[in-house]
Amino acid sequence: MELLYAYTYFIIYAFLGWICEDIYCGIGKRKFINRGFLYGPYCPIYGFGALLVIYPLLMVSNHPIVVFIFGMILTSILEYITSFIMEKLFATRWWDYSTYPFNINGRVCLQNSLLFGLMSLVSVYGLHLIVSRFVEKIPLVFLAVFLIMFTIIFVIDIVNTVIVLLRRKKVFKKLKEDIDELREQFESDRDMLNEEFEKWIQEHKDLDAARKRIQKRAEMIDELRKKHIGRAFPDRKLSDQLNQLQNIVKKLTE
Repeated sequence: MELLYAYTYFIIYAFLGWICEDIYCGIGKRKFINRGFLYGPYCPIYGFGALLVIYPLLMVSNHPIVVFIFGMILTSILEYITSFIMEKLFATRWWDYSTYPFNINGRVCLQNSLLFGLMSLVSVYGLHLIVSRFVEKIPLVFLAVFLIMFTIIFVIDIVNTVIVLLRRKKVFKKLKEDIDELREQFESDRDMLNEEFEKWIQEHKDLDAARKRIQKRAEMIDELRKKHIGRAFPDRKLSDQLNQLQNIVKKLTE
């Protein structure tokens, strides 16, 4: 029973987090932004963060300062770990607080951590009381049906998103292999004079095909960027290695 309720809380807080993210980011951009990493109206990190805060900190709810400090610490750890894992999996920095004061590797910053601490206070002392009472009034049959339907949609959403991201990573890998191949050919004969270089270009007819192949992969990457994730995280940054590849593609095209 408690697991069903916990899962329901996860969904509700993921949805509420999605709304907060959309409002917070949309105001700055002056337009609606579906800020979720996934396609649906939910941000799982907020769902996990809420569970991480609520269950342990409700036991110390008599101490608001403890709730604030540990809420800030727990959610910041979650944000840091999530940022690290997602960057390693998909070679992209989805958020970067490097320009914010008191940040740690650009993954977390004091400003957001303080906001998370305040949100922990709001959740423990007000919001969760409303949410828990609402959930407990829902008949178990309806709750179970809703959770099954949500799980199916949620899994499909995750699989679809991961496929897009892995495809993008695969394109970058192929792009790197093509560029490395060209680089090896150039490095072996980099001391040629201009006349010799032009002759060398003429003798290597495969260079133009390689250039076109690289350009095509770069266009594929641009197309993938136009998908939902690219719009949700317009300020995301590629890893250093992928940034270098992009610069090389531009130079080759020129």
